[in-house]
Amino acid sequence: MPDPPDALEALRRENDFLREQLERLRAGEDPTEGQGLLQLFVKHSPIYAFIKHVTPEVSRVLVASENYADMIGVPGSQMAGKTMHDLFPAEFADKISLDDWEVASGGGILHLDEDLNGRHYTTIKFPITVGEKRLLAGYTIDITDRRRAEEERRDLQASLAQSDRLASMGMLAAGVAHEINNPLAYLLVNAESLVEDLPTLLPELTGAGAQDFSNRLQEIISGAHRIQRIARDLNTFSRQDGLELVPVRLQDSIEHALNMVSNELKYRARVIRDFQPVPRVMATEGKLAQVFLNLLINSAQAINVGKGTGKEHEIRVRVWTENDQVCAEVSDTGSGIPEDVQPRIFEPFFTTKGIGFGTGLGLSICRNIVSGFSGEIGFSSCAGQCTRFWIRLPAMHGEPLSVPTPPRLHSVEPHVRGRVLVIDDEPGIRSAITRILVRRHEITAVGSAEEAMALIMGGHGFDIIICDLMMSKMTGVEFHAWLVDQDPDLARRVIFITGGVFTQGTAEYLSLVGNLRIEKPFNTEEFRKIVDEHVLSARDGSES
Repeated sequence: MPDPPDALEALRRENDFLREQLERLRAGEDPTEGQGLLQLFVKHSPIYAFIKHVTPEVSRVLVASENYADMIGVPGSQMAGKTMHDLFPAEFADKISLDDWEVASGGGILHLDEDLNGRHYTTIKFPITVGEKRLLAGYTIDITDRRRAEEERRDLQASLAQSDRLASMGMLAAGVAHEINNPLAYLLVNAESLVEDLPTLLPELTGAGAQDFSNRLQEIISGAHRIQRIARDLNTFSRQDGLELVPVRLQDSIEHALNMVSNELKYRARVIRDFQPVPRVMATEGKLAQVFLNLLINSAQAINVGKGTGKEHEIRVRVWTENDQVCAEVSDTGSGIPEDVQPRIFEPFFTTKGIGFGTGLGLSICRNIVSGFSGEIGFSSCAGQCTRFWIRLPAMHGEPLSVPTPPRLHSVEPHVRGRVLVIDDEPGIRSAITRILVRRHEITAVGSAEEAMALIMGGHGFDIIICDLMMSKMTGVEFHAWLVDQDPDLARRVIFITGGVFTQGTAEYLSLVGNLRIEKPFNTEEFRKIVDEHVLSARDGSES
């Protein structure tokens, strides 16, 4: 490789040579050498060059570059003397001839874009004068790759905009779920307490009247629990998962996804669950649920809605173990994936759906998530018939092959009446918790962490504290951090309650301190049981 001074000198020599050749051409010297340079340029250039003789009736090629063989299968040396109708389809030849005459007769320059045989071209045409003759000259450039790149860029921008809208919707959904959970919590508590207290409140209501009243309340409770499940499923997808992997039940993530997409599925296909007992896997629940949500949505969209009852098609979700792996499968009897696009389905931004129906990121994200859990994802598909996606994740070592069912908690009377401080900025929540616990414990309810701090600093003692995580002034985390400095033992006896929305920093703090967290709305009976046990532990001097 030459040194920099030598390289500069070589460039100067080449520049001088080219300048000399141009000057000689301008002076009319050695035209054959100039023509040779021009011919060399045309031969190796990617442009298609031409000169034509044009009349109102016909446009005829005089000379053309050899690379026309790439465009129309005829090299330039064989085009001389041929008309446009000899070389191009009739309709296209008519248009070229009209454009040629417009330029040759009018003397202007014409720039146009054209499509031919699935390729895109841009052409410049202009008149030239040779002696007494006016001829037409021009050149054409194949812009197919550039046009496709522009289309891909537009699709990418549209996909990114759609992704941004989805991200915004995710944040909105999290906020909506939080706002739903607070009133839902005291709605449930009030309805459940009315069922319990009905005989006492209305002793004169008996027989069919009492049963009808109870049935109405049970319907309210049933509907509220349904809203509760929806809100919790929204929280699963909207919350930011940390980087740390935790033990996750695969079935729970699948159920979250099925609940979220149930409205899409019920009019398209019957859903069949085939869950075998499996150990847990190391993952994050939200991201794992996102994988199955994408797969289920793809299955739903592969089945046309509105044809039949939705029972002609089937979406099957399987879970099983194989060697040391937990396996899952989502299969459908939909339209399948065409063979020509199958190699590309995991590529980012590749989609066969229209804008607004898919970003082309879903399966790419699925693969990245599964790979992040040291797993594998793959598929098989028969176009027009079915598709099967499978996932394999490493099973946790030492995990039993079981599907644990949480035991039904039964309330028991505590040995002692405890002193419980409730901190929540939602008046309905404070009233609901007081109503649940007041017959069993001494309840002090305040609307802010500042009020709670004043009570503690004033010497009031409590066995446990029930504290909301997200409050408008001082948060539950900030209050707990203060309490750790003031009374570390009492800080360990704080039970956090949450509507489901909290920041990544809050999640990391909760993981660090290890205090119990209960999501709103809570089950009345289970909530009583938890508080009873924590009060007893506090009085016994043991940690909960």
